[in-house]
Amino acid sequence: MIATILPSSSTFHAVEYNERKVAKGHAQLLEMSNFGFVGQISPYTPEELKNYLKQYTEDRNRRIKRPQFHVAISCRGDECSEEQLVRIAHDYLREMGYDNPGQPLLIYGHHDTDNNHIHIITSRIAPDGHKVDHNHEKRRSLNAINKIMQVDDNKELSNLIKDAGRYYYTTAQQYMAIFETSGYECYEEDGRLNLKRGGIVLRTIDIPKIEPNGRKPGNYDYRKRMIRTWLLKYRDYVSCKEELAEVINRKFKVGIKFVGSKDSPYGYMVVDHKAGIVYKGSEIAQLRNLLNFETAEDRFNRFDQFVSSLKSATIIQYTIKGRFMSR
Repeated sequence: MIATILPSSSTFHAVEYNERKVAKGHAQLLEMSNFGFVGQISPYTPEELKNYLKQYTEDRNRRIKRPQFHVAISCRGDECSEEQLVRIAHDYLREMGYDNPGQPLLIYGHHDTDNNHIHIITSRIAPDGHKVDHNHEKRRSLNAINKIMQVDDNKELSNLIKDAGRYYYTTAQQYMAIFETSGYECYEEDGRLNLKRGGIVLRTIDIPKIEPNGRKPGNYDYRKRMIRTWLLKYRDYVSCKEELAEVINRKFKVGIKFVGSKDSPYGYMVVDHKAGIVYKGSEIAQLRNLLNFETAEDRFNRFDQFVSSLKSATIIQYTIKGRFMSR
């Protein structure tokens, strides 16, 4: 079970993302709570959901610039049903401090991948106006999921260390990326690699023992081309590198590890967990091309142009048919 906290937003753009999935038949709204009269008298619109969340937030606390709280919870395959995932979502929100009476909440179920998963959207502002605690958020999120699922971190890490032996990698940094894209923190100290999760160092490994592993597999170039196609395709449907990494990992079990500062990375690595291959990012796609995201306005304009082209094609088709029929 994995919980991924996605980027905050001032406009609650996560509503648009999930509602586009609903429109395409790839998702459905499983729960809507504390949205006043929205959807009570007539079917809701995505704009009404966004406006309610923005107004709710502004009425209680105008100081918070990016109030969106958006998290994806995913299980392996279909080991959890949507009903079970919704129950886990409420347990998770309670652990994270978002179970306040009157807190607006949206839960979407997605069924466009092999792994059942849900998306949760709410405001970081509680009904009484205080900001829900965000300190050490990722660590607390991991601890919350582990508590709910009763996960044994040491056992899970031992299995991953054994599994890492099947991966093809050429540097210690690429070896580290296997763990970093699996939810662990890695850092070097005194010639040793520390593997950390939930704020606790679970294992240390001597870095000199980490040597290039294996011969280049036969499917190396084929998988590289596939991953490039996936990355460039889904880049045009998300708004930032964090969303891209989450979607690619969830859909294809391909992890992305960016190198450098959070806002200005200078490189990246790609971990193909399915094939067991770690690539230099430059082998897949240049970083500037990978991070060339469209704005929300550009995406909407592209969609409008596509719809207009369909309308034009329909008109031409009917005109041609009419001419043939008149003859």
